[in-house]
Amino acid sequence: YSYFLSFVTLIRAEATESYPALFCLLVLVWMQDSVAYFVGSAIGRTPLTTISPKKSWEGTLAGLAGAVLAAALLWQYGFGKQLQLSTVLLLAIVAILAQLGDISESLLKRNFGVKDSGQVIPGHGGLLDRFDSLFYSAPAMYLLHSWM
Repeated sequence: YSYFLSFVTLIRAEATESYPALFCLLVLVWMQDSVAYFVGSAIGRTPLTTISPKKSWEGTLAGLAGAVLAAALLWQYGFGKQLQLSTVLLLAIVAILAQLGDISESLLKRNFGVKDSGQVIPGHGGLLDRFDSLFYSAPAMYLLHSWM
């Protein structure tokens, strides 16, 4: 996991506009998780996977839309960067990878028969649950930031 999270440091180490890229990544991940949770709790009916049975397709798709919308608005208006279709598509890929990071951490927990990955943050599934969405999305955001 440290390899994937090291990309957060790489984003920060970039000399130009590293804070906006890092902030955009965090907003995207938080929106993905939050919107997916609230929409999935309210209207989620179709299970996404047996690995994490509380996740639904409805929540996942709403989380993807909310994350991309928030990140695109932040990209365009918060940081004054030109928003292009390619940027929106790449932000969508980053959001999908955030969801995959969450699911992969759930898979690890299921394989080891563990409900929570620790007791550091009670009620939140453990410390890894706070960072799992960054496992794949941080490298993708680093590449997006390097490319843009």
